[in-house]
Amino acid sequence: MNPVAVKYWQETFESAFRGDYDTWDWQLFFSWWSQNMLALVPDRNLVTNIGFGNQASHTRDSLPSMAGLPIEAMTFPLSHPTDVYLDRDADDLSFRQIYPWIVENQSYYWQLRHKFVATLPEPLREKIRLLRSKADAPKRGSS
Repeated sequence: MNPVAVKYWQETFESAFRGDYDTWDWQLFFSWWSQNMLALVPDRNLVTNIGFGNQASHTRDSLPSMAGLPIEAMTFPLSHPTDVYLDRDADDLSFRQIYPWIVENQSYYWQLRHKFVATLPEPLREKIRLLRSKADAPKRGSS
């Protein structure tokens, strides 16, 4: 498992739980993973995201890794795999393609995040520490 991706998603889910962002997809991912569900991913890009900019509901900045991707038509008849399984290599590749700035600058990313939290008022920082300690408690208990 990619430790950078694990850390990213832990913090992302904590942010979603706190209501820091107006989004729907992170909750969907969490529900899938918490129920050990899998997502099917086609072998080609079927859609392209054009909803970037000031008029967008959520994605104000276009992400080079996600914007304007070329689309390909589905071919029929569909070819289904004989086995369905968790493909950690494919998950890691997807994470690296969608979030390359985190992978390439992981130490800078976490340092910047830490510096940002340090600027928050003490009551808020204390709340963040409490939430992190609760999130880390299961990990400490299993060691």
